[in-house]
Amino acid sequence: SGGSSGGSSGGSSGGSSGSSGGSSGGSSGSSSGGGNDGGNNFGCNKGSDCPGNVCCATIPVTGGTIPNCTTGAVTSVCAPDASCPTSFGSTTSCSGTEKVRLCSVPGDCTESGANLCCKFSQGTGTLDFCANGIIAGIAGAQCM
Repeated sequence: SGGSSGGSSGGSSGGSSGSSGGSSGGSSGSSSGGGNDGGNNFGCNKGSDCPGNVCCATIPVTGGTIPNCTTGAVTSVCAPDASCPTSFGSTTSCSGTEKVRLCSVPGDCTESGANLCCKFSQGTGTLDFCANGIIAGIAGAQCM
């Protein structure tokens, strides 16, 4: 079965690759299929998994020090577009919850503030989600 695993880090002004305490950080993990692996629970991995909806991931930011925040278990579910606005949590500490849209193609990213599909990496894990050029640039993400 597919699954996901990975680590995290990030920062208050965009962070490095990884889950951020910052408003412009990134997230990482690895996602290769629906399922539960390593505490993560992916109900979807990309927009096409959710016809008429978006693949909405929630990433709890649990501690650490900017730019190396840690995260709890990542979850994703299919959700209506309006119920999944991209949010990168706290801008000053490694706390809060990030909400991002997982993607595999740029067309999955329909928000004007997060219209690029980018691959964020941390260690051996990756997670593709919608972001903007500032977030991607600071985090060293590769965008399509």
